[in-house]
Amino acid sequence: MDKKTHISTRRTSKRGTPKRRIQKRRMSKRRTPQRRTSKRGTPRRGTPKRHIQKRRMSKRRTPQRRTSKRGTPKRRIRKRRMSKRRTPKRVLTGGQPIKNASVFVITKQGGNYRVIMVIENGKQHGFYKINTPGGALNRGETPFTGGKREWNEEVGTQMPTIHDLNNFDLGNSRIFYGFTNDHVRYNKNKVLHNETVGLIFPKLHDLMKAVNRHITPSTIITGGQTYVLRKCFYKSFKYMMDNHLLDKYL
Repeated sequence: MDKKTHISTRRTSKRGTPKRRIQKRRMSKRRTPQRRTSKRGTPRRGTPKRHIQKRRMSKRRTPQRRTSKRGTPKRRIRKRRMSKRRTPKRVLTGGQPIKNASVFVITKQGGNYRVIMVIENGKQHGFYKINTPGGALNRGETPFTGGKREWNEEVGTQMPTIHDLNNFDLGNSRIFYGFTNDHVRYNKNKVLHNETVGLIFPKLHDLMKAVNRHITPSTIITGGQTYVLRKCFYKSFKYMMDNHLLDKYL
């Protein structure tokens, strides 16, 4: 009995060579379980929640600068706040508040009326400047209290007793004037910030001559030395002369 021969049934190509079985590679499934979502797309309850945090874009920290028509950025200009007024508002006849106070004191020495003045620590045209004690007021300070304080700071001693005390307003300053019989001394050790370097007692008659020259800066010669009158003293002294406030001392 003839043996049955096995004939291969492999499909061959047109050339006669058997076709090679090519197995398709299956793609692996997603390792992480996909979240079941509802119709709206939101995850259902009961499913393992996976917190997926979306990265939010940070807002612009620096404000966007406005640009002009030409495209160049505009410069931010901050408005400067004005500080509060340090001195109390005191309305005068001219409508200006009092900011300064000075003390004009007359004394009698050697049979002549003299004015008590301080020599300031500074020169003008090579000469020392002289003025009556005075200065700016502090906050909440009255003009007379401020004038008394300025006397103590510039002379170094307490203000003497002043008789026939009067005052007048010139601009934003209040000038107190009167007469004293006390002996005034200068204490350099108690002078604040070395504002002054000494005291001087010019004659009232010599001061009138210097002011009547109408020359600025006005100078006066006392004790063989030349001094320059401060402009504020020149104005106040001329006001007293024009209004005849010094006639009883002539």
